[in-house]
Amino acid sequence: MQDITDAFEITRAQKRKPQVIVYNIDKKIQAEELLEGLLQKNCFLYDGNNVPLVKIEFPIQARNKESRHWVITIDPSIFKDLWLKQGLYFNWSRVRFTEFIGIRQCRTCGAFGHTAKYCDDRDKPPICENCSMLKTENHSCRVPKCKNFILANEKFKRNWHTIHSVFDKRCESYLRQRDILVKRTNYGN
Repeated sequence: MQDITDAFEITRAQKRKPQVIVYNIDKKIQAEELLEGLLQKNCFLYDGNNVPLVKIEFPIQARNKESRHWVITIDPSIFKDLWLKQGLYFNWSRVRFTEFIGIRQCRTCGAFGHTAKYCDDRDKPPICENCSMLKTENHSCRVPKCKNFILANEKFKRNWHTIHSVFDKRCESYLRQRDILVKRTNYGN
């Protein structure tokens, strides 16, 4: 028994910091420029020692091809203050934001927890968004079916309703993943 305790260290997983998505930033703006602009116009984004309490993560393409949305990690100590402000100032304008809860779901196999880039099935054709069958040359879509619910029914001996897309944002599997991520987030006290 002593050998096992020497070989392993038991730790509690850290809660993730909350993230927000800032909408419609000019596509020419890079991460460094965005951070600098946000810090200049929003003094509460610094701590008492002038250390930034935000971190720019990654952009997401907006519908408008001239702009992008940016995902930003926020220190839990200022999350409530930020939420009450309902906007941030950047380059002489006020930008909207909302909480970002990024659920990783693979576009190749439909499973949660990874993306297509890291999928074990990335060499296979992707599944159909509607019926969860492999998209082959002769694929003809039938009734919508959620692959995640089919697997859950088999595993847990349930009879859950499977007639919806595997990528449906109202799917109970998706909502459960969302709830897990929210529970793992530190929103501060």
